[in-house]
Amino acid sequence: MTDLEQDPIVAFQKRWYMYLALIFAFILPSLIPYWCWGETVWCAWYANIFRCLLIMHLAFMINSVAHRWGSRTYTKSNSSCDNVSVAIATFGEGWHNYHHAFPWDYRLSEFGNYNISIGTAFINLCAFLGMAYD
Repeated sequence: MTDLEQDPIVAFQKRWYMYLALIFAFILPSLIPYWCWGETVWCAWYANIFRCLLIMHLAFMINSVAHRWGSRTYTKSNSSCDNVSVAIATFGEGWHNYHHAFPWDYRLSEFGNYNISIGTAFINLCAFLGMAYD
């Protein structure tokens, strides 16, 4: 952790987090439609709020649905399940039983086809670029 604490970019992000979050999560996503294609400010604001709520609900759904319905292929010792519907709705995060059985694996599932797994594809891209290793 000491290397992260001494990193100037991490220190900047930590110091200014609240302002950056407000600007990049709410203000800019609401103003860009207003500036670029003439949307009303209120319509852009409500569309942005809807986007935030949808993303939060999908993220919270992972732990709710994927611990209740689905198959327990890898371990039956906990309540996590692999759920195809959750995997499709969240771009690959629905392989929850695999995630709990193999928490050290960065992949979201054992399957070689990562077409819907954006997280795994991003890590693989970073590894290809030399930005991620081991």
